[in-house]
Amino acid sequence: MGVSLHGCQRDAGRVDDVVEDRLRRQTVPVARAADSRAAASANQPTQTHRSSPGFPAERVPGGSGYHGHWLGVGIASLPGSVEQARRYPEPAAIANASSISLSTVGELTSVFNSNGSKALTRGASGALLAGAMIGAGLAVHQVANDAGEYARNPQSEDARWRLANSGLQTGIGVVALAVTPFVPAAGLVPLFVPDIAQARQAVQLHGEEQTLRQNGLTTEARAVHRQYVESALNATPIVNWFESYYSERVRPVIEKFEASQHNFDGAPPKGELPPGTRSDPRVLDFYGTAMRERLDQMKLAQQGFLADLARREGSDSVTLVSRAPQVFNWPASGRPMRIFDRAVALTWSRATGSVSGIFFAPDADGVYRLPVLNEGIAFGSGKKNLVVISDRLDNSRQPVKFDLAAYRALPAGSVVFRDPKGYGLTG
Repeated sequence: MGVSLHGCQRDAGRVDDVVEDRLRRQTVPVARAADSRAAASANQPTQTHRSSPGFPAERVPGGSGYHGHWLGVGIASLPGSVEQARRYPEPAAIANASSISLSTVGELTSVFNSNGSKALTRGASGALLAGAMIGAGLAVHQVANDAGEYARNPQSEDARWRLANSGLQTGIGVVALAVTPFVPAAGLVPLFVPDIAQARQAVQLHGEEQTLRQNGLTTEARAVHRQYVESALNATPIVNWFESYYSERVRPVIEKFEASQHNFDGAPPKGELPPGTRSDPRVLDFYGTAMRERLDQMKLAQQGFLADLARREGSDSVTLVSRAPQVFNWPASGRPMRIFDRAVALTWSRATGSVSGIFFAPDADGVYRLPVLNEGIAFGSGKKNLVVISDRLDNSRQPVKFDLAAYRALPAGSVVFRDPKGYGLTG
């Protein structure tokens, strides 16, 4: 029984989604900015302005009169790109850091070239051009990569939005590049274009969070909320340059635990927890609490069915026993993260009018054994307890075996088993 399948699933084959997203948010806008800086530098002569009377002379740095704000852009974006390359030393990350580094060096050289040295001017222009070329290559590569992914998965909403985002970013950058020599401020426009793919995901995650909260799954909602915050920050221009610093702080704690178990989004989901990890606070806070919340929701959802069955059968208690696998999903993508093979026993009691329940796992031989009775079982002369064994809560409808030893030990005549598919062991 899968609970909380997110609506913003990514394509299962893309294990490197996270790295690609992080690179995209830095590469595309900053690469376009690097192009614009190179264009501005190439089209602006070295100038020396005379000051007004009473003011000291001011020399515009060699190469361009527009380098001041670009230097700020470079310094702001450089730490994040270097940290990204350090954390994910892949060719694209290294190339992105190199592009921004070269552009920033070119800016610094231009700003401090107060004497208008031709050698420094040529060096600055060369650094800016090299940075722009690398950045433009990365941007084109990103568009081509997203186009290829969309061609392979034309039905994927995720692939469609990725392509739309990279196309939009690059298109705006090309226009800005063409206009910058005439309107220098136009070079800043690409820096303020949001990541629409991340904005879409943030909206979807916010909706998923609200659905989980309405369904009483607060623990899972909190994890999705943290991913929603990250997606919202990733969609925000300029802010997303620093993702390498804030991502670990807002990342759901359970994802950090899963990473420590070599479980990653896009890989086949893990099963039962290793014995040594079951007391880990991260496991108890997430899986332990989330399982209790899911059990509470199952009790609430089945209460009407069990009460109606008890009324029709004239029973003092009704116990439903069914396999009920619990699928937990990655907060960001909604793909299965870990699957727990569980069965559940839910007992409605006429005496209390409420439902008690318990999850239980199969033993090594594959048999689901429930040696204890749920609260609400009626004892005494004339009492009738109905036990229904079914696959009602198992979407896969797998044939299994249940050993309900404690229920079979009740006094003769006080319990009636209803087992139409023969799932119960009677020996």
